[in-house]
Amino acid sequence: EEDPESLRTWVPGLSRDLETIVMKCLEKDPERRYESALALAEDLRRFREGEPILARPATWSYRIGKYVRKHKGVMAMSGMALFSMLVMGGWVLTTNLRARRISGLAASFGTEAEGMATSLRMAYLLPQHDIRPHKAKVRLRMEQIRQRIKGEGRLAEGPGAYALGQGYLALREFPEARRELEKAWAKGYRDPQVALALGQTLGELYREGWEEHLQLSDLKQQEIKKLDLAKEFRDPALAYLRLGAGGLAERKTYLEGLLAYYEEQYPLAIAKAAEAFLQDPTLYEAKTLEGNARVGMGMACMDSDPEAFTRFLREAGEPYAIALNMARSDPALIYAEGVRQSELAKYAFFYSAQPRDNYNAIQELLDQTLAVDPDAAQVYVTKARLATAYASFQGDHGQSPFMVLNQAISYCKKATIQTQGRLFVSATQGELYKWKAIYQRDRGLDPSQSLEQAVYSFQEAVSLRPGDAWIHQRLADIWSMQSDLACARGEDPQPLLDRGLFHTQEAFQLTKSSVTAMCAANLYTTLADWKHEHGQDPVPSYQQALDSFRLAITLSPNDGDLHAGLVDAVVRYATHLRQVGEPAEGLLQEGLQAAARGVKLAPSFLRLLNQGECQRLKAQILMDQGASPFQNLQGAENSLRQAEGLNADGNYSLFCSQGLLALVAGEAEVFRKRSPEMAWSRAAKLLTRASQMNSKTPEPLASRVRLACLHGRWLQSQQRIFSPTVSEGFTIAALGFSLKPKQPELQALRGCLYKLQAEASKEPATRRNLLELAQTDLETALAQNRFLAREFEPELRRVRALLARTGSQVAGDG
Repeated sequence: EEDPESLRTWVPGLSRDLETIVMKCLEKDPERRYESALALAEDLRRFREGEPILARPATWSYRIGKYVRKHKGVMAMSGMALFSMLVMGGWVLTTNLRARRISGLAASFGTEAEGMATSLRMAYLLPQHDIRPHKAKVRLRMEQIRQRIKGEGRLAEGPGAYALGQGYLALREFPEARRELEKAWAKGYRDPQVALALGQTLGELYREGWEEHLQLSDLKQQEIKKLDLAKEFRDPALAYLRLGAGGLAERKTYLEGLLAYYEEQYPLAIAKAAEAFLQDPTLYEAKTLEGNARVGMGMACMDSDPEAFTRFLREAGEPYAIALNMARSDPALIYAEGVRQSELAKYAFFYSAQPRDNYNAIQELLDQTLAVDPDAAQVYVTKARLATAYASFQGDHGQSPFMVLNQAISYCKKATIQTQGRLFVSATQGELYKWKAIYQRDRGLDPSQSLEQAVYSFQEAVSLRPGDAWIHQRLADIWSMQSDLACARGEDPQPLLDRGLFHTQEAFQLTKSSVTAMCAANLYTTLADWKHEHGQDPVPSYQQALDSFRLAITLSPNDGDLHAGLVDAVVRYATHLRQVGEPAEGLLQEGLQAAARGVKLAPSFLRLLNQGECQRLKAQILMDQGASPFQNLQGAENSLRQAEGLNADGNYSLFCSQGLLALVAGEAEVFRKRSPEMAWSRAAKLLTRASQMNSKTPEPLASRVRLACLHGRWLQSQQRIFSPTVSEGFTIAALGFSLKPKQPELQALRGCLYKLQAEASKEPATRRNLLELAQTDLETALAQNRFLAREFEPELRRVRALLARTGSQVAGDG
């Protein structure tokens, strides 16, 4: 008769059914106990076999629970199957819902993307007008897309980024388009339209990078950069375009043409573009592609085949014209036509003596791009480069280039306002200031400020791209010019030259190019000239200059300007050797061969000028040896006449060279005992003209003083009056010393003039004073520059001898 509740504690593991059976047996009320032992046995059997016992009410939940416990394995498998079916059904339902939402978002954002591109394309088809309001609407829609992406959540990020990328692509903002489209691709949104947009974006970035680098680098650097650009932009662009073309059959032909264009298979690109236009005559982009491909063919052979270059670029005008007749407000298309005409004009400015005077017309065409899209900063750079080429043409043909150069600089400043920190703008501006400094120097103006601006621009460029050898080369050029100015002021150029050599070394480490070697050669030449003028041994520096030019020619044997540079260094070095009495024939022969090679490649003004200088010096050396100089003098005359044909109005350098040649021609007439009057009269006029064109440089003045000495000596030998000639020589010498006080050669020449005056004087005292002045000048000059000894030491000895005799006469008279 135990308390029933105590059984739960006594038998803690007892199940509920067994507990029920036991409790029923222990009921105090007999009516509530089992009717018989048989009934108890039946419930115990049921408990043992896991069936519902009779002592509990048979509810559904009770019966099911007992069934489950009795058939655990079957029910476990059934439960798992049911659970899997429920999970799978939920996943399928969720996936379908997600897919439907993604599909809806893709369709919605795709419509937005197509709408933005279509709205701008429709704007391009209108008559020329400012498209900025249309671009502003696109930007507003893009901002709305950004807000929508935030509201829709993660599922909208892929298609939303695609829509933004298409917006940037339509606006031609390619770096931003690349960022958004690659984001869409990374988010798994890889529709053929996305691939196509990515391919076009990367292709345009490749084209922009390549065109920019064409303006900044030498040929070897261009090839290196082209490989880098191909790896970063072109190769992935081609891969994406192939994916896009495979999924967009309606544009297959045009896309095949685009692929061929980026692969530089230009004939195939032209054929596909023409076929695409036949299939869809409203697709003006196909005609644009055809024009681009023809321009690409021309630019590829610009250096190797100039005739083909001009032919292909002219052929590109026809498809561009058809496209422009349809899309009159497409800034990229107007710009492409402007660039085409600009390249043709720049080529004509360089190679033609009388190019078509279409400079203003091309600038107006480029202005049309700005009329439809004033934000197109690259147009200002193209305008600046065209202006630079035209200013160069003006400078080479005796016209003032400064108005055009200042105009070009203003274009760069406008581009800078719109594109802060852009390499090509800084580099172009540096080039402009460099050319301005060159023209200022050649016209006797002070180039210091322009050179400082050039240094600033190129230093900004090198900070943007420290690994660009071209910029280091340009900085080396600027420091070379700065050192030339220092030499002209009588200052030591070594610190400036060291800066230039530092940048040539930096450039050469980046790429062993011909341009870098030429920069080093120019710096060594300047250093050698300074050493020569100041009595220091210039031979090692001249040798380094020649070795650098030879290396440059080995790297680029078909670059005529390198041959011209070698000729200039040869003339300077051989002039030194002649002055000190050392043989220079072999060196001059190398120079003449290089001159002939450069002129054969392309007879430019500078190459012909240097050829004439080399031939003139060869004639002088032949006269020194007692040989006939006339064949070389005639060759020099022919070369300078051809140079004059390319520069009909003449310039400072041409007048200097012609004046020196006439001076030597007069000496040759004396050599064969004929009158030099006609030649020397021409020399005086030409050298005077050179002095007038560049009143700040002493070189033509020194040549005029030399001419006065030679002419006065010849007149003296003919027993003719020479005092006016000598007096003019003194006047010119004074002007030369006002420009540069320390000039040993000019001082020695003035000493010779004093000697001539002394020899003509009949008063012993006056003669002695003049001889003393002559002696002082000659001694001072020889002390400052020992290389003048061979020419002027004999003059000093004669002056001393005359002075001794004159002193005796004065003493006797006393």
